[in-house]
Amino acid sequence: MTAPIIAFVGRSESGKTTFIERLVPELKGRGYKVATVKHVPQHFQPAAPVRDTERHLAAGADATIAATPGALILTKPCSSENPLDEIARLLGDEYDIIIAEGFKSSGIPKFEIWRRGAGTPLEDIKSRVAVITDDDYPGESARRFRLSEVGEVADLIEKGYILPNLERISLNINGESVALSAFPREFMTNIVNALIASLKGVPPVKWLEIRLRRGDNKSA
Repeated sequence: MTAPIIAFVGRSESGKTTFIERLVPELKGRGYKVATVKHVPQHFQPAAPVRDTERHLAAGADATIAATPGALILTKPCSSENPLDEIARLLGDEYDIIIAEGFKSSGIPKFEIWRRGAGTPLEDIKSRVAVITDDDYPGESARRFRLSEVGEVADLIEKGYILPNLERISLNINGESVALSAFPREFMTNIVNALIASLKGVPPVKWLEIRLRRGDNKSA
């Protein structure tokens, strides 16, 4: 399995980005590695270095990276409307939690941020964990937090999503995640742990990535 993913959803100008800006340092201060994903509309226009790489894609490249002095900007076409599984796979297992902004149609756990001035609450939201608001929320929700309760929201994320998934193993074949039942998951975990124990002169292993690429002339 990949790093756990949660999402913050809500109307435009409800305060999603502002809350995430406060939540990330709270989780970082607890020693966790955090990645974020922002859902942007189709009319979004990328910056000039990324626009230039669009010409590479038009020429047939399957993926392209714009390398700047301080960042790598990956552009990889995807067919899914909500490609969170692919995003998580690309990020790998280096992170303890992936925080998404948007993706309200996905099935991942969601925290809805609501302000009365931003409009009505979202409708037909699947997997709503809690609502974060300072106003009287008119709908049903399992839990509610105030916008100032960043630490309390971090507690819920830590206990419910980060800690249960600190030790995990995932299997991807041809770019697709393969669900593992208990036996193969335990079997693979034991093999990998035995491999790690046999390694000499390596630093403590926090995460390990093993990839096998087979040529087209080799049968499975």
